[in-house]
Amino acid sequence: MKKTYLKSILRAIRHSLSRFVAIFSIVALGAGFLAGVLASPLDMRISADRYCRDTDMFHIKVVSTLGLTAADMEALRDLPQTSRVMPRTWCWCPARGTLTPPASTACPKRAGTL
Repeated sequence: MKKTYLKSILRAIRHSLSRFVAIFSIVALGAGFLAGVLASPLDMRISADRYCRDTDMFHIKVVSTLGLTAADMEALRDLPQTSRVMPRTWCWCPARGTLTPPASTACPKRAGTL
């Protein structure tokens, strides 16, 4: 029974070799694509971590509605995880609906002068 079944499979492949090769190629291509898709999140995480470390990207953003005092900045500098504290001031630009640096001329004075 086993020998007959194997002969039948080989006969079917031999009579339609082009179909077998096409299906085999599609399956191989799909398996390779799936392997790449499954491997990419780990590679992306590694490269993003390397980029953040190489560029000293910040890990935490402290936002205050009333502003931070000098004592608050010193407290942030004293944390063992921080190597650098870089204070920034931003202004809300109602004409564009975005945050802009206060010295920037990107925000017009009136909403009608975009």
